[in-house]
Amino acid sequence: MAGGDYMTLPPQIAERIQAVDVRLDRYCLGSAIKLIYCLVDEMAFLSMAPGRRENTQGDFEDFFNSYIRQHLADQDIFDAKDLYAMRCGTLHSGGWRGQGPRHAGRRNIKWSRPDVATACPSQEDCASTVNYPLDDFWKAVRRGVCGFFASKAPGTPVIAERLMASMWFMPMCRYAGPNATDGLAR
Repeated sequence: MAGGDYMTLPPQIAERIQAVDVRLDRYCLGSAIKLIYCLVDEMAFLSMAPGRRENTQGDFEDFFNSYIRQHLADQDIFDAKDLYAMRCGTLHSGGWRGQGPRHAGRRNIKWSRPDVATACPSQEDCASTVNYPLDDFWKAVRRGVCGFFASKAPGTPVIAERLMASMWFMPMCRYAGPNATDGLAR
């Protein structure tokens, strides 16, 4: 997202977007993907029905289907269940895909960038793998997040309360200016 496009979002959400952008700019692709999955999780939490206290796989899939999928260039290459299986594998075990019976038969998603070589862990994994451009997926997620906040005011009581609950005790990303020496500053 260029410049201040996301500055109208709640600050903690804008900060999460900036954190992903910085990691993508620095080719920290693994951490960028993990942060993208976490952002979709957080958006699923914000979008769930009032009265609920914990989001589930269904909430993740609903957010993807309602706000992100429509922005994908190829909407049929993977679905919400495939994405959730990839999220589980990456966040819970650092692996390629989610393990266990609920993730059986799901397609793997190999996030690609034209200037980065990636490979499947095994021939078996490659057989059920689809390639999708990471930058295109990230654009779809950002558009979905912006679409959510365009349709739901961040100041509504339930969303405002959940945003307060989601505030982290430390910044995710410190912008130190163009001459900064730490690896995550722009």
